[in-house]
Amino acid sequence: MLGWTVPQRDIFYGAPTLAARLGAPGLTGRMVSQACATGVAAVSVAAGAVVAGAGTQLVVGTDRISSGPTLSWPAPSAMGGAPITSHWVFDSSARDPWAGAGMLAAAEAVAADMGATRQELDDLTALRWERCSASLADRPRVPTRLPGAPSRRPDCGRSPS
Repeated sequence: MLGWTVPQRDIFYGAPTLAARLGAPGLTGRMVSQACATGVAAVSVAAGAVVAGAGTQLVVGTDRISSGPTLSWPAPSAMGGAPITSHWVFDSSARDPWAGAGMLAAAEAVAADMGATRQELDDLTALRWERCSASLADRPRVPTRLPGAPSRRPDCGRSPS
């Protein structure tokens, strides 16, 4: 089970590529994408497979929200056939088809409703970043790099300061 929200290079063959890198070429699997609930959706689908008798399931999630791609969509009827482009993360975050507003507007509304100040939110962001960084620094390093995958240590994103 491969969960992904933000398309990455070669995601078209995501599940069979993952299987091959895990040493199981010729196998494939499901891929799940459910906006901010991809992890929960992937675990739910895998749990359903277990209940149905499919045996042990592997769930792998991958995303990089901070550096999502800009995509180009064909628009043959546009002037000169010019494509339509969209930034997958920013444009999608700006318009929730169910709520009628973007995530940033929702966050502002929740902060106002709970009376949180900008300073309190900035302080909380800094605290979470510090805790994330500390947790990565203290944990034992377990080799998790798959053959052919780039070497990259997990991080907490850019410092909020």
